[in-house]
Amino acid sequence: ARVDLLLGQCYEQMGQYDRAKDAYDRAVLADPTSDEGRAARVAFHRVRQLAEGRLAVPPDADDAGQPPAERPVEEEWQALLAKLSEDATEADKQLLKSNLLLQREEYNQARDLLGKARAADPKNARLWAASIQLALRAPEQGLQDALQLLREAQEQLGDNESFRMTAEQVHVAYVDWLASDPKRGGADKAKPLLAAAEQEFGDTTLIRLAKIKLLAAEGSSDLADQLHQLEQGIDGRPEGEQLLFWSNVWLQYYQHGLRDDARRCLQRLAQLQPNNLKIQTMLFDLALEMQDNESMQKAIADIRALGDETGWRRCEAARLVFRIARGQQDKSALADAQRLIDEVKQARPDWNEVYRLQAEIDLLNDNQEAAVANFQRSFELGPPNVIAVRKVHLLLSRMGRHGEAQKVLGLLGDEQRASVVPEQQVENLMRTGKTAAALQMAQTAVDADSANPMKHLWHGQILVHAKEVAAAVQAFRRAVELAPQQSQAWLALITALALNQEQAAAATELQRAQLHLAADELPLLLAQCSEVLAKPDDAERYYQMACDADPTNLSLQRATAAFYLGPHYTGNDKNSKARRHLNEILRHGKNTAEAADPNVAWARRMAARLLAASGQYADIQKAIELIQQNHTDRQLGSTELLEMARILANRPEPVSRQRTTELLEQLRERGELAANEQLILAQLYHRAGQWPACRSLMDDLIAQNSSDYRIWAVYSVMLLDRGDLSQAARRIAQLESLDPNNTATKELQASLLAKQGQPQEAVATLKQILPAAPTRKDVPTLLRVAGLLGQIKQYDQAEQVFRQAAELEPRTRLQLATFLGRYGDLNEAFKMLDAARGTRSDLAALSIAVDCVNRRRHEVGNQYDPQLEAWFERLVRANPGASPLQMQLAKFRDGQGRYDDVEQIYRQLLDQRDLTAGPERAAVLNNLAYTLALQGEKGNEGMTMINEAIKLVGPAAEVLDTRAMVKLSLGDVQGALEDLKLALITGRSALKLLHLALAELAADDKPSARKTLEEAQQLGLDEDGIGGLEREKYQQLMRQLGISQARRGVNTGLTAVRWLRATA
Repeated sequence: ARVDLLLGQCYEQMGQYDRAKDAYDRAVLADPTSDEGRAARVAFHRVRQLAEGRLAVPPDADDAGQPPAERPVEEEWQALLAKLSEDATEADKQLLKSNLLLQREEYNQARDLLGKARAADPKNARLWAASIQLALRAPEQGLQDALQLLREAQEQLGDNESFRMTAEQVHVAYVDWLASDPKRGGADKAKPLLAAAEQEFGDTTLIRLAKIKLLAAEGSSDLADQLHQLEQGIDGRPEGEQLLFWSNVWLQYYQHGLRDDARRCLQRLAQLQPNNLKIQTMLFDLALEMQDNESMQKAIADIRALGDETGWRRCEAARLVFRIARGQQDKSALADAQRLIDEVKQARPDWNEVYRLQAEIDLLNDNQEAAVANFQRSFELGPPNVIAVRKVHLLLSRMGRHGEAQKVLGLLGDEQRASVVPEQQVENLMRTGKTAAALQMAQTAVDADSANPMKHLWHGQILVHAKEVAAAVQAFRRAVELAPQQSQAWLALITALALNQEQAAAATELQRAQLHLAADELPLLLAQCSEVLAKPDDAERYYQMACDADPTNLSLQRATAAFYLGPHYTGNDKNSKARRHLNEILRHGKNTAEAADPNVAWARRMAARLLAASGQYADIQKAIELIQQNHTDRQLGSTELLEMARILANRPEPVSRQRTTELLEQLRERGELAANEQLILAQLYHRAGQWPACRSLMDDLIAQNSSDYRIWAVYSVMLLDRGDLSQAARRIAQLESLDPNNTATKELQASLLAKQGQPQEAVATLKQILPAAPTRKDVPTLLRVAGLLGQIKQYDQAEQVFRQAAELEPRTRLQLATFLGRYGDLNEAFKMLDAARGTRSDLAALSIAVDCVNRRRHEVGNQYDPQLEAWFERLVRANPGASPLQMQLAKFRDGQGRYDDVEQIYRQLLDQRDLTAGPERAAVLNNLAYTLALQGEKGNEGMTMINEAIKLVGPAAEVLDTRAMVKLSLGDVQGALEDLKLALITGRSALKLLHLALAELAADDKPSARKTLEEAQQLGLDEDGIGGLEREKYQQLMRQLGISQARRGVNTGLTAVRWLRATA
């Protein structure tokens, strides 16, 4: 039971909450009488419920982006009480309430509550244990209070076995506290106490860890040998204790420069937890530091095998950039690094480190404009780095953009700006890879002005950039000696020590800094250093202290907001906490004198980004309005234009796509559009049908980035979409020369072969992607290849691969059923779908069944309708008002041709109280308006509905398409044409083109209608794939244009019930 308790604590600290729960449950099962086990399990479950929001009412943020109001403690407490099980004891309740107070950092109230509980129940070991743990976490005098509580507990409880682990923890904490500071007695005083603890508790894992810390504090010359001795016998202990030991001892080896031993310990941890991505990532970072390319590659392979697609790509990109920058790998490998970074950006678009890496790649490519844009993006996502700001200042100066160069210096404080003295030759040498010459020249500059602390600070920054961290530490030490009152010199020194893995030295220097700096400077320095040392809890506390002391300091408010938005703070409340500081900056920004402050402009961009993250159209509009306030003389800077473009680029509204195009064109005219954004602009041109502009821009990009795999791949896709097979073949051949084994190359080759009428060759090419003996981890690849085989209509081959995937991973059986339902044996598909009845996939299986029957109704008629009717009846009986279920029923009725029933279902949904706003109501309004329009009835009512939908979700392409059909039913042909042409900006689909052809025919433009309909048919339009009402209009259109009946057999699956976002 004791081991499982320890194991649960380990898992909880590592964030593996499922395994922590299992360990705590095992501890209670092993010893049901253990008070400590029960207390740990209760506390864990309650804390997890709090963290996951299952015991709290979801907060509402107001329209201005304000943080949600925190509920009062008593209100939260009453909500928790209502959730407690009936067998919860009074002690359980007091423990839970103390946890609630602790989460709010109300230590004094939590302490008083537990004190009263102990007085009422002095023999309860759980209350004593919780009180001691609380004392150990308290910010002031925690250890002393814990010791006093321990003495009192031992008097009350006597020799309580279940309390021994808590007692041991306090003893060990006291030993560590003594050893960490010579003023408290140091190692000499700690040694005898540790020996006494070992005699009382035995040779436990906690005792061994205390010995290790004591050895480190002594600075023993034979530290490695003594650590090796303490490792003896650990592998025979329970898994939880092994994890605790190796996760501590590896850090000691690492901090003392014993990299090989540190790696050995990490490898032992990896053996214990082979699926722990954090450990594998640490192994990679250590290999990168040791410049061990073979170990880097192994770590990347292990991370990839665990399925962390983002993690392994980031690591591989870092490895390539590292080796290319040092001349250890050919520069052509930058194309691979770029592709990997792009993929990571898609998964983690707000990761500061990714944009820094991107900027380094841009510099290696001599793409200065892109480097500036990416460095600036990294500044927006985290606190600005002096070296990076200096690079941007230099680049902008060389480009002649002197105003922007001066503006970027505003990101830094006065002391930092003093260090940004343009040393053009040194920077140029560094950028071109001539590091040795650059360092020699920098040393000469420092020697010529050796009494200037800012010179030493600058020199240290150059050395850090050159990865000469040990030398940088000495430069920063000299800066500190010359100007001990300069906080930035101390920060640079402590940061360099942390980079050099000298954590103990960094902590010592932080203590020294506190003796030299003014009291008002300390909180910010402590916050920044805590962030550097990966202590987010301490960093948060100090940032808050700094803000409380100087609330009008906008740079300080910005640094705090950036901390919450950055990667170090991972709490679920990070956005709400960041908003508080952003709003404080914006409040000051309302004053005319401060409106042009760069911190205010930054806060507007960050607040806009948070608003836009909701995805709501109204919030997008507010975000754009917020950024537009950053104008200077009614002109927006490049940073603002780019931020607006990024917010609008992926929106579904055609007007947003148009606005994005305009913004990017404006940036391009200024010569300030990086390759990434140029590619986005080209894709916008392509989707909007502006091929000449798209082709011209893509040709320019290819000329400027001839080795960029990604650009060649995008161009190839565009050409395949247009059917320009000869040009596509040329581009794909270039891709093969750049990276012949890339799966994207194989996919494009297969697509080309299929379009050239060589299906068997296409199949053979796709099969080259498949592993020879696939395992479960290869299932995503199998599904990808199966889908591609289906796209080129090689259905037998696709079915075989889908079946392979389903055998390896049963959870993919629904995907196999979907494929069979559309292209194969519908009876077998229904058997698979039947197996999902009564499970969590019940509605999903029903949705698949409805879709498949609707697609093949011309073939199967009403054969499957009784089964579907019974399925719907069962689910409706269980949950009659569920809107996703009713939406599916409407889709089913539409396929049956029961349009009155479809209308009735939608009207009933609109009357539901829980469907008064939001995307779900907009979907119902859209579908009902569309159904009425196709029937040619109640056009005015349909227009009212579709206008309401636009107010809810904005003028999305699907809504504009519906409004066009409503206008057409009302005789507004010109209005319908305008809406349809606007809707097609986001992409040309078969159904929208059918509607455009209908409008063109209504405008008596038969040539255009015929051309549009032919394009729709090329995209897969077929009368068997559309609903009954649309089929009638399609047939009528064919007759009026004099086109013969198209051959049946190709399905697009388009039905009148067409926008089912609410069912996703």
